[in-house]
Amino acid sequence: ANERTFLVWFRTSLSLETRGLEIIQIHHMSGVKHKRLGRAFGLIFVMASIVFLYFGVIRYFHAQWVLQRGNFPASRGIITMEPFCISFLFVGMLTILILESKDL
Repeated sequence: ANERTFLVWFRTSLSLETRGLEIIQIHHMSGVKHKRLGRAFGLIFVMASIVFLYFGVIRYFHAQWVLQRGNFPASRGIITMEPFCISFLFVGMLTILILESKDL
């Protein structure tokens, strides 16, 4: 189960990085006025993917270390943080799309 949890963190990180690179490429190729805003927001997605991967690695090795000692406390803090961070990123992305659609 610990490996599957790490793979879920890895998958989330990979999807955020893909989304960030996609935002950067779309804003680079299109003729929108907010290119710098799109590039910055894409980089925020990429940085968030690195943070999520870091949390996944830390959680994996911590859970492995705790399981070897016969104890496994529930970790609720980082797990509740993940959906809020992703929701915040997607609300920001939606805001940028709305701003750009008004300029067209």
